[in-house]
Amino acid sequence: NPFKSRTTFKYELVELSEVTFRFYDVNNKIIFEKNEGLKPKGIHTFTFLEENLKSGIYFCEMISGKWRSTKTMVKIE
Repeated sequence: NPFKSRTTFKYELVELSEVTFRFYDVNNKIIFEKNEGLKPKGIHTFTFLEENLKSGIYFCEMISGKWRSTKTMVKIE
């Protein structure tokens, strides 16, 4: 999913969970990390805003309890 400086993630939790988002560059270096804290069961959104990133490929990892999901992101200018 190409994005410019802002992208929004929609996610659903099946139970109360602590949620963390981590963003990595292609060298596996963490470029941004945000702990969203405890979130109740249900649908939520998280907006990532980063105007200083160069165009390229990045990875977003969402961690919720023992569950992890990683998505590829493409930054375009």
